[in-house]
Amino acid sequence: MKLYNLEDFGAFLDFVDNECVGDVYLISSQGDQISCKSFLSRYVGFTELVKNGKLDELEVRASNPEDTAKLVKYMMEVRAE
Repeated sequence: MKLYNLEDFGAFLDFVDNECVGDVYLISSQGDQISCKSFLSRYVGFTELVKNGKLDELEVRASNPEDTAKLVKYMMEVRAE
């Protein structure tokens, strides 16, 4: 699933921490995979992915199909606001 113009990155990570049970990865256009649940990945990898506090376009993958459904619902709710 693609993420576009995610403005509240902190809320997205909080959602992943609190609602997703499996691994969730952000994948850059260059193919870099960064774990959303790893604090080391957040510190090192996300700095390059986040520009001006906003993610322009990334792919997100969840290891658990139920997490994928939760992420889709979350993104639909964020867009509706």
